[in-house]
Order: sequence, then structure tokens, then C-alpha cells
Amino acid sequence: MSRKFRSKMRLFKDARKFARSLKLKGAKEWYAYCTSGKKPEDIPTNPHQSYKNKGWTNYNDFFGTKRIANQNRKILELKEAKVKARKIAKELGITSEKQWKEAYEAGKIPDDLPQSPYQVYVSNPKRKKK
Repeated sequence: MSRKFRSKMRLFKDARKFARSLKLKGAKEWYAYCTSGKKPEDIPTNPHQSYKNKGWTNYNDFFGTKRIANQNRKILELKEAKVKARKIAKELGITSEKQWKEAYEAGKIPDDLPQSPYQVYVSNPKRKKK
């Protein structure tokens, strides 16, 4: 990043306020927005680098989403997860993996259950609690 840009770069709190107004769900949508040509010039495309040590914590904070980053989530053990997931699936009428993922993206699945249970529990059958 050039020195010239850094001096004209929007303050972190103002850039975050702007980013939150866009109602984006994550970095993937942010980068698509950045390539659309609509992004103001005084906001960096890579805010995680530009605002490091200037208030940056993570993209969820930047976009104002309530999602917890995967590495910070505490997932239920398999036995508990099965009971809870089956109850939720029944309540929501979920009968497929695709419907589960859609419900997860819509915020209808609690954070202690994974978006892709098959990957989490089959790949890591003896997963340790955090």
C-alpha cells in the first residue's frame, strides 16, 4: 500500500460503518463488491491488512455479522449434536444436506452445530472438546 493511499485511507471505524451498511455476509461477498467498481477509493480492498493494529479484529466484526469464526466455535460432541440436530431438522422440515446448509446460512442453526456435520464428525470421529 502506498504512503499516499495510507494518508487518504478512511479511518477504521468509518470504513467498518460503511462495510456494515452493505449487509455483506463475509469476505467472499466483500471481494465481489470490491471488483464491482462501487467501492470508495479511500477504503482498502484488503482491510485485514490495512487496518491491522488499527482496530481490526476479523471480518465478522467488520461486517457486523454475529457469526463466530469456525476456529473459535465450540461444536457439540457427536452424541449431543445428533439429538439437537434431529430436533431442529424436524422443527424446520429439513430433509437434506442442502436444506441444512441453507438453514445454517440463514442463521436458523445454532453455532454449536456445524454447517457440514458429515465433514466435522466423520472426518474427526474422536474430536476433542475445546
